[in-house]
Amino acid sequence: MSQMGAMTKTPLAIKVGAAIRQARKQRGMVMRQIAEHNETDVAAVGNWETGRNLPKTENLLKTAAFLRVDPVALGRGEVGIDLERLLQDRADLLARVERAVGILEHHLHLGIERLVAAAAERFAVQCDAAGRDRCQPGDGPQQRRLA
Repeated sequence: MSQMGAMTKTPLAIKVGAAIRQARKQRGMVMRQIAEHNETDVAAVGNWETGRNLPKTENLLKTAAFLRVDPVALGRGEVGIDLERLLQDRADLLARVERAVGILEHHLHLGIERLVAAAAERFAVQCDAAGRDRCQPGDGPQQRRLA
């Protein structure tokens, strides 16, 4: 590369490069994969990672999407949010909420069954206290409320 194309390392370029490298390694990728995704060469990706050059905005956005990280954070030189992990955490949270709702529904169902049984028992006691041999459906206010 000619001197004209080379850029002096800046603190931002170094931070951005380190963030790209960190995100890439966290995903077990090699520079060639990023280069192919961005339709550029491995040397360009190497220059980004070492802070020699900053990627163009288009390449930064493509790289962030490919690595599944927040492009704004990557542009600041931070790995930022791992979108893949965020989606997995969201899925895990939804699964836990669904399990909790299932447990609550089960306990609610048990509570309703106990309430109905207690009301039926009270109704039977009231029927017995009234001296009736048998209670008929619709006898008493409790039966009408349960229906």
